[in-house]
Amino acid sequence: MRNYRATGVLAIALAGCATTDIRLCNRVTVAPQSAGIAVGDSTQFAASYDRLAACTPPAPEAQLRWSTSDPSIAQVDSVTGMVTGVTPGSVDITAHLPGLQPPLGAGRALVFEPLYDRILTVRERITCTTPSCSAWSGTGATGLWTLATDGSDPRVVRDSMRDPKHARVSPDGRAILFGDRDTLYIVDGAGQAVRPVPTGLPYNFEPSWSPDGRWILFAGVEDPLTTKLQIFKVRPDGTDLRQLTNDPFGAHDASWSPDGATIVFVRDSMANGREAGAAMLMDTSGTVIRAVSGTLTPFYGRLPEWSPDGTALVFIERPCPMRLDIATGQYDTLGVFDTNEPASWSPTDGRIIVSGGEIRYFDPALPVGLFLLRGLGPDSMFNSGAFYTPRRPGTP
Repeated sequence: MRNYRATGVLAIALAGCATTDIRLCNRVTVAPQSAGIAVGDSTQFAASYDRLAACTPPAPEAQLRWSTSDPSIAQVDSVTGMVTGVTPGSVDITAHLPGLQPPLGAGRALVFEPLYDRILTVRERITCTTPSCSAWSGTGATGLWTLATDGSDPRVVRDSMRDPKHARVSPDGRAILFGDRDTLYIVDGAGQAVRPVPTGLPYNFEPSWSPDGRWILFAGVEDPLTTKLQIFKVRPDGTDLRQLTNDPFGAHDASWSPDGATIVFVRDSMANGREAGAAMLMDTSGTVIRAVSGTLTPFYGRLPEWSPDGTALVFIERPCPMRLDIATGQYDTLGVFDTNEPASWSPTDGRIIVSGGEIRYFDPALPVGLFLLRGLGPDSMFNSGAFYTPRRPGTP
């Protein structure tokens, strides 16, 4: 009789619960929803029950288990949700309860090879309004792309961007730094997670990496009431901002030497009606070493970039890219290519690429620039800011 009565009470209690319409939570939110991971790197996925509708979790979140749709692309620790990239590709990372239950939620892992031994460029889709594309509009999507060093194999990293400029791949090949309007940004090599670099300055331009990847060098304005740019450096997370120049004429177009010891920058060419332009060298603390612009006084060159061995600079003095031997102060003109985008020196074969519509390269053994990637043609794209990515570590 006692067992019967207990069962009856339980039945009444269950019937009473049924009238309250308590439901089990049937989905979880996985974060991040999409994550880029370099081959060999790891990132953490997490799950939480979606409680937008009144529901009761069927088990604690710590009891959820993780799986991957393809362990040959990315492996996942079934308990912690730690995902490790194995080979390039895209996989679903799912969270479920132990057993054979269907997934309660999923995220996406995009595994990418570090961006070594390629060319990074900004490409904009254009609309030609004449058959020869002598007139065109640049109202299409703009994005970051990489190319093989011979101009083949174009791959989009991130599309439908606003106005990316001065894009550079980090020394470890895992991230891309760029400026957009007045702000600096970093995006992972899969083009997924974009974050600003919070320098605290109102205007930030022309970013580049230090050779060890621990600093970002850029031109900024500290006081919005003045238009004079100065050179700053900051950590990639936006901390430890340091002003390197306080030049009365203004300073910009800074670039770090390959050995990390020296920075070149351009002193502005005009101030208070006086000509003052010069290419300057300073150490990493901001102590000016000397002018390096030689006989070109005043110096109207822009956007200096170092040779891989640190002995020369290439810069733009419209309409020509020019090369400067730092030790002798001697210049030579590479050819005619009118652009306001920086040139970039190949880390392997001495080629120098320039961009502005198409991308061309200048070979030390040839007197003219040759096409690497054509642009401004029907159904084509405008290419700008082409820059070599780092070499793969250990490459001879």
